[in-house]
Amino acid sequence: MSMKAVVKSCMSGDTLVLRGRPGPQGQLPVERVLHIAEVTAPRLGTSQRDDEPFAFESREFLRSHAIGKEVSFTSTHSLPITDGSPRDIGTAQIGGQDIATELLKNGWAKLKEIKREATDEDIQRRTIEADAKNAGRGQWNPDGPAHRTVYHTMPNDSQGFINEWKGKPIDAIVEQVRDGTTLRVRLLLSSDMHQFINIALAGARSPRASGKEGEVAEPFGEEAKYFVETRLLQRHVSVTLLSLPAPAATPFSTLANGPAAAATLFIGTVMHPVGNIADHLVGAGLAKVVDWHAGMLAQHGGMEKLRAAEKVAKENRLKLYGAAAPVANGSGTHTPVRGISTANKAQFEGQVVRIWSGDQISVYDPEAKKERRVQLSSVRGPKTNEPKQASYAVEAKEFLRKRLIGNTVSVNVDFIRPKEGEYEERECATIRHGPTKANVAEQLIEKGLATVVRHKRDDENRSPDYDKLMAAEQTAVTDTRGLHSGKEIAVPKVVNISDTHTRANAFLAQFKRAGRVSALVDFVAAGSRFKLILSKENQSLTFVLAGIRAPRSARNPSEKSEPFGTESLEFSSRHYLQRDVEVQFDSLDKSGGFIGTMYYNKTENVALNLVREGLATVHAYSAEGLSWSKQLFEAEEEAQKEQKNIWKDYVADAVVEATDQSEDGTALKADYLDVIVSDVKTSPQFSFSVQLLNNDGIATLEKLMHDFSLHHRTASGTPGFTPRNGDLVSARFSGDDGWYRAKVRKSAISKKECDVTFIDYGNQETVPFSRVRPLDPQFRSLPGQAQEARLSFVRFPDPSSEYYDEAMDRFKSLCEGRKLIANIDAREGPLLHLRLMDPSDSSSTTDPSASINSTLVREGFCIIDRKGCKYLNSYAAIQQRLRQDTEEAKRSRSGMYEFGKGKDKAVDGQAYDPEQDPEMKRQIREGYRDRLRDIEEQAKDFKTLDVAALAEGVRNADISFVRAPQEALLDSRLLTTVSHLSAAKAKDLKHDGGGFDTDDFISKLKSFLGGNRIDVQADDDDEDAADREIELSWDKLGWKALGRSRRGLGLDFMLGPLDIEAKQRVQKQRVKAEKIADEEVRPQQVSAEELNARDEAETSKIVADLGLFLQTLKEPINLFELIVNPDSFAQSVENLFYVSFLVRLGEVAIDLNDDDIATVFACEPPSAQDFEDGVKKNQSMWEFDEETWKLAIETFNITKPFIKTRPIPPESSYRFYGS
Repeated sequence: MSMKAVVKSCMSGDTLVLRGRPGPQGQLPVERVLHIAEVTAPRLGTSQRDDEPFAFESREFLRSHAIGKEVSFTSTHSLPITDGSPRDIGTAQIGGQDIATELLKNGWAKLKEIKREATDEDIQRRTIEADAKNAGRGQWNPDGPAHRTVYHTMPNDSQGFINEWKGKPIDAIVEQVRDGTTLRVRLLLSSDMHQFINIALAGARSPRASGKEGEVAEPFGEEAKYFVETRLLQRHVSVTLLSLPAPAATPFSTLANGPAAAATLFIGTVMHPVGNIADHLVGAGLAKVVDWHAGMLAQHGGMEKLRAAEKVAKENRLKLYGAAAPVANGSGTHTPVRGISTANKAQFEGQVVRIWSGDQISVYDPEAKKERRVQLSSVRGPKTNEPKQASYAVEAKEFLRKRLIGNTVSVNVDFIRPKEGEYEERECATIRHGPTKANVAEQLIEKGLATVVRHKRDDENRSPDYDKLMAAEQTAVTDTRGLHSGKEIAVPKVVNISDTHTRANAFLAQFKRAGRVSALVDFVAAGSRFKLILSKENQSLTFVLAGIRAPRSARNPSEKSEPFGTESLEFSSRHYLQRDVEVQFDSLDKSGGFIGTMYYNKTENVALNLVREGLATVHAYSAEGLSWSKQLFEAEEEAQKEQKNIWKDYVADAVVEATDQSEDGTALKADYLDVIVSDVKTSPQFSFSVQLLNNDGIATLEKLMHDFSLHHRTASGTPGFTPRNGDLVSARFSGDDGWYRAKVRKSAISKKECDVTFIDYGNQETVPFSRVRPLDPQFRSLPGQAQEARLSFVRFPDPSSEYYDEAMDRFKSLCEGRKLIANIDAREGPLLHLRLMDPSDSSSTTDPSASINSTLVREGFCIIDRKGCKYLNSYAAIQQRLRQDTEEAKRSRSGMYEFGKGKDKAVDGQAYDPEQDPEMKRQIREGYRDRLRDIEEQAKDFKTLDVAALAEGVRNADISFVRAPQEALLDSRLLTTVSHLSAAKAKDLKHDGGGFDTDDFISKLKSFLGGNRIDVQADDDDEDAADREIELSWDKLGWKALGRSRRGLGLDFMLGPLDIEAKQRVQKQRVKAEKIADEEVRPQQVSAEELNARDEAETSKIVADLGLFLQTLKEPINLFELIVNPDSFAQSVENLFYVSFLVRLGEVAIDLNDDDIATVFACEPPSAQDFEDGVKKNQSMWEFDEETWKLAIETFNITKPFIKTRPIPPESSYRFYGS
């Protein structure tokens, strides 16, 4: 019975694989193998054997005539089933032509020998075969088969093969379809060379089909395989190889197409005459797009076609896309962002204010009026904590900074990345910048400074330009840029030169000489305090703006910012963070911060901008020394007039000091307490401590101290106890030798002593470790009963004043040890501002302003403290009372006012008037500045400088109206400027055409006094001649000067005191020493080189090695840990000398850390110019004995030496004669 089927493939020149029609429900058709009866053709080779002669040509003949065509066949004999497919022997016709006859006619098959009697059909076939043989057709060709090499396995050198054929179209035949996107093809490299390879379709992946019987295929896997087989199997195609699979699916692979020995497949495109099979698969919904193939398809535009096919499949919900969204990311279009708040728009334009890393930035949204921190969509930047990526992380951050910081960009939020583990929720966006709206992520990836995130196949949260990002990454991989170069670059170490004042001071002189220095603002700590990076020198430093003070901002949630401190910080951060600036250095602060001027964009003065915006105030003392101080004061006046920020409540007619208010602008509610002043400290500054009496604290304290005393009668000390800063301890007070609770303020381990504060009484003392014990836990529950305090509204004169001691005595007589009433007028952290009242004074019960504070002002021992008590104006009545007390003290010439207007300039009524008219003060300042400018202008031409004009300038500076420090500072500056110029002019004076010669003057004066006369001619034998003094006639000079002097002649004029007689010189005969030849002993002649050569060489080497070792340290090292050799005290001393040599050379510095322990670190030695600029050498004495050596070993647990132990030299072989 004749049956019909479609030829699926040809296994050889005489074997077909047939396929039936699909089932009614879309079932895949059944397959069977048909061997053509009565003929035989050569067999194709495998990896174990070669092709038989003419096997490929025979198969090709049958393939070209039969593949994909309908065939009528008749089975004459059935064979056992193998591999699940029926096998038959029979005949087949295509288009009415018998396949066996056609094979014989063209010589591609031979008749089998038959053992039965030949029929007419057999005789006819033999005739056809004989004709082909006579004609030399097919395998009867007299020239024999063509030579051909066929490689049935993948190339051994896969990378070399891909490098040779990458991107080149190659003719091929599809030999097998493993699944919809994995094929086995025969590459027709040349007429004599064929290569079998496995290839995966670039840009698409279909579900897996069943590879063998019993294996379950993925959904639609068999359909995808059938789809491709019906179109490509054993068809001629054009193959283009693109890449090898990545060795690992990691975003930081060294090479995405890196070497892989004997790869199992290649990635490429398979082009049929009607198009790319991958496009048709995706369009039919039988494959999904492989995103990370976008790079290799970019050059051919293949990804756009795949995205278009994907879009059609999704819109029609075909097969794999049955549940997909209608529009997909990655095609260049945006979908609505889920999870974004209504306050934040998905699209906005803003200014980039900060670069966090190579894939995160902050953009200021002007509509939302806040910064939004966004992640670049589908981008992963290098990690700073990975050694191989650290340098690229720095480079990526710098790449973004140079292109984006301070610029306006377009932000399109693509999706919200949810919170996951330690990672916060983050907006992921596409950032476009510049006139062309370029995607900065694409630029970053193309430079090799970031990679593309490999999203999950069904993850639609990705960049709309995902394919372009993949193409950019492929470009970076191909060119081996950045991360893909495989190079590990060390990150340069940035040294902080502001960590100590000593280190910073070593650099100040060279910075001042350099003028403007380029820098990068790395961090903004406050409105006027920055951390700068000097990129060329790999140095970082703290920089403080000169001439201004910005309000302090909170450094942690527990702190409270000063008014407008946060706004000042935000202004500086938004305008200057991560910007390139130029700075000029002036001086240092005590913590090692550099003070100076900062310029942005060459001309924009940062300090002026802050003051102009009302986010900083002028610091008058430091501002006066600046060349641009006038602009600074004008900027502040402008901010005051416009009432900006700090000056929002400023009133132009009010006294300047009226702006000093308490934090909340109101007086505190009256809070009267019974207190006792337990301790008074007079140095270095005045303060006192009080105990509160109107609670249970005192009774509790008395009980605690009783138990405390009993405890320490029996408790023993803790051997080896070393208290640390901040520890609560028991300490023995020297006053009564009793034990009290205390807190360690500073512990000096080297001295074995510490400074403590007795927390229940407030007094302080330095005690040795032997008088300190750990505080038992049972005595820790009660808080310290002593509270630090100061007087409200007033202050004592400076400790340097001659009235300070008298004022302290008066305060102690009024307060110390007495029970008083106190009112808390303000709180400054733990410090209480108290108004003290004497309960025995009846006036204090009726008048709130009557107090000991007022009494001290009235007696001339205190003055009103307007600067330290900013709440003063909130207490109008008390302020008025204190003013009356001040006037009373002046009238009665009490205390510091004993000489009328006040001998102490700090309180002189004429020298300081806090209520002077602001307009008058402004006019005084302006007048002084004009005079200074005139003098500086005259000084430019030094030769024509008129000294009389300088004197006139000083006379015109009438100080009668100077009442405040700011104006007094200008007056001092005027005087010093004139003094310096006058001194320089005096040095330049000429007399009779020549300058004043000091040496010549002294020589002439000596001659005038008779000093050049030689009265005694001494010979060589007179040994006293050298000791004789030549008497000068000073009386001659005296009488000469008397004629020019108006001073009365005193009794001791030029003659000295009358009661001291002139000493009579006693002449003594010197006895010359005689030489006694018999007693002479000649020492052995030993050269210095012979004695010291070895020691000096060894010392120099140790010192040099030690210097190199210290330069490699990142942090200072403990001096004792460095020098102490636990096995040898002598070598420890030698090590200390080695360190001292390096210190003397300026290559090493010694400083104290927070625990007062000496540390050593390497530094740059000062240059000759540094010494000229004022750098001085300091000398200190160090005591290092054997007891200190043992203590250091025990304290720091030193078990082995840092400096290698040196061998002990043998005893010296040098001896004197007779020894």
